[in-house]
Parts: sequence; structure tokens; C-alpha cells
Amino acid sequence: MSHQKKKVLVADDVSRWQRYVEGLLRDRYDVAVADDFDNVIQHVNGEEIDAVILDFLMPGSPPLDDGCRVCNYLRRNHPKIEVLIYTGAWMDTPVSPSQVEEELNVPVIFKPDPKLRAKLDELLYPDRPNV
Repeated sequence: MSHQKKKVLVADDVSRWQRYVEGLLRDRYDVAVADDFDNVIQHVNGEEIDAVILDFLMPGSPPLDDGCRVCNYLRRNHPKIEVLIYTGAWMDTPVSPSQVEEELNVPVIFKPDPKLRAKLDELLYPDRPNV
């Protein structure tokens, strides 16, 4: 029996992070890449995406030009898509990671934490331990 991989969108404006995350996930997931918030919106509006791994600080067009706004957009318009923030930069933003987790109800993981894959597995397969 064929098992179709779930599709994950890796949204990061730095190509080495795109490659790193794709390397962590490609054996288990179908991975697409977006390099700015505008691309994220194009992907989720045009494809069936199961999860978005979202860098918090990337370029984008207003009003969807920061991680919080894009998370809110995804929650409101694509509630079935799981969202996980994967970032390394908080010094340029007025909110803390715990505030993001609490306010947006999404997990935040710091780069280069390899627990990203385990957290994604937990979100996409909540009833299956050790996917």
C-alpha cells in the first residue's frame, strides 16, 4: 500500500536554513520552500499544505510582513495547516518566544535545534508515537 507523504512548507529567507530543514525532513515529508512571506501565502493559497515551518523575521508585503501577522492569517484562513515557528532572531522584535507560543498557539523552536523534526511529527501525527 502506497503512503503519500504529508507536505511541509519551509519558509526561510536564508538558503542554508532551507537546506538544513529540508535535510531533516525529506525522508518523511514532501518539502516545498518559500523565501519570503509573500511566497508563503502563494503556496498555502495554491497548494495542499499540511504544515508550515515559519521563520519569524523575513521579507514580505504589508499587511503580511511579519511572523505574527502571517500566523494569524494562516490560523484564520487555513486552520487545518499546522504552524511551527523556527527562528534564530528575537532581538529585533518586541515580542518574546513565549508570548508568540501563548498568543498564537504555535510552538517556537530556535535554530538549529534538531528537535524540529520530532515537534513536527508530534503536530502532524498526534496519535502515533515515534512516527
